[in-house]
Formats: sequence, C-alpha cells, structure tokens
Amino acid sequence: MRLLLALVGAASLVAVGWICWRATAETREWREFVALGTNPNPTQAERNRFVLLGERLFPQERPYRPQNVTLLNVLPDRRILVLFHWRDRCGDTGASLCVLDEEGRRRSSSQVPAGACGVACRPSPGRGPSAFDVAQLTPVGEIVHSYVLVNDRPVLVPLGEN
Repeated sequence: MRLLLALVGAASLVAVGWICWRATAETREWREFVALGTNPNPTQAERNRFVLLGERLFPQERPYRPQNVTLLNVLPDRRILVLFHWRDRCGDTGASLCVLDEEGRRRSSSQVPAGACGVACRPSPGRGPSAFDVAQLTPVGEIVHSYVLVNDRPVLVPLGEN
C-alpha cells in the first residue's frame, strides 16, 4: 500500500511540474529572447538562438529577421522595448521597428530605413527617456536618425532638434 501511495505521490509531482513547465514556456522564451537581444557581445550560438526565438515569437514579421532589442526606461516602473527586424534579400534592404511593452505586446510598428549592412539602435537618454537613435549601417559608416516615442509610437526628430 505504501508503495502504491508513493507512486501516486511521485506521479502527482511529475504532473504538477510538467503543467507548471508548460504554463511558463511562453514567458520563459520571451525573457530569454529579451536577454539575448540586449546582449552587447553575443556568441554565434546566442545569435542563432535569438533569431530562432524571434521567428517563433513574431511569425508575422517574416521575411524579416530579428536584429536587436533596445530597452528604454520610459518611467521608473515602465520599460519599453524597441525590436528591429531586418531583411536583406538580393539587394532589397529594409527594417521593421516594433515597439513592445515588457510582456511582449505590440504597441506600434513602422518601417525604418536600413543600410546595406543592417540597422542598429541605441537609447539616447540625453534627449529624454523615450529617445533613441536608429543607425543605418553601410560599408563606409553609419547614418544616424533620431527618434522619440510619442504615445508609444516612434516619431522621427527633425535634424535641427537633435
């Protein structure tokens, strides 16, 4: 009888563990995706895992591939993520910018110019907590465009107002 109760108890623990594992699978992938996307020096394996997770989490963005994630601390208790997807096919370069909340819900998206070598994004806290720069990467350097989030939508800042 004790053996039967021990087996039932062990099976119950396994079932509860499996249910909890499955219930948190999506948030685990999201946290891993953000951590890999904000890593300044990823290895090739980490880069490949980031792309794989991005394609799984954002299937509607294909044929664009995830490029990087930029965190903006808009308020002390609120962070916004700016996610770039980049496409480079037969000379057709383009980039899609997605503004997401911390849980991965899309707030807005837009197309941004991309250079022949990709696109990079970096926060610009000197201009405010919701400001960031988008750099078109080219073989000879980068072309920087300044943006600010207004109501969670990216707005290009005119040259004289940087």
